[in-house]
This record gives sequence, C-alpha cells and structure tokens, in this order.
Amino acid sequence: MKNEGISIMPCLFIIPILFVVGCFIVDFMVVYKQRNELVRHMENVVDLYNNDEINRLKPYSDEHNFKLEYYKEKNEIKFIVTKDIKLLTPVPKLIFGDFYKVELTKSINIE
Repeated sequence: MKNEGISIMPCLFIIPILFVVGCFIVDFMVVYKQRNELVRHMENVVDLYNNDEINRLKPYSDEHNFKLEYYKEKNEIKFIVTKDIKLLTPVPKLIFGDFYKVELTKSINIE
C-alpha cells in the first residue's frame, strides 16, 4: 500500500512540467509561423517599393495586419515591419503578456 503513494508523487511533479513545456511549444510555433509570414510580407513590401508602387504599401500593410514604417537615411531606405502576435496559452502570457511583438528591419541601398 505504501508503494502506491510513492509512485503517484513523481506524476504530481511531471504533469505540471509537461503542461508548461507544452504551452511554450504551442506559442513558440505560433510566433515562428507568424514571423515567417512577416518575413514574406517584408519581401513583398520591398518589391512594391522597388516597382514604384509606393501608394500600395499602406493598403498592403493594412490588409495583412502589420505596421509598416519606412524612411530614407543617407543612401539607403530602411523598412521596419512590426506585428503583435497574440499568445494562445496561459503560461507564456504570464511572462510576455497577451501579445508578443515581432519587429523586422531591412535596409536597401539606393543609387
């Protein structure tokens, strides 16, 4: 009878640890996927700019729900793309808050 209580104790420690690790894995995958989409959007923004379609930059960023800033600095143009990604699970929310901010920066030389 005493051995049954001993075998339950490790489960009481392992299950919460597995829950926390699982929460981080789920949110990491969500953030990773959204970041990859943001990289793709950054490339599209640069292509729009290079094709002289500057008037389409704002509608494109609004359509895909990210914030876009760009400015000229000496002989380059700097693009900054930012998105707040909503975390899904409770444990990372305790550490990072409800949203995780992803920011990408890209500079292109102008001649």
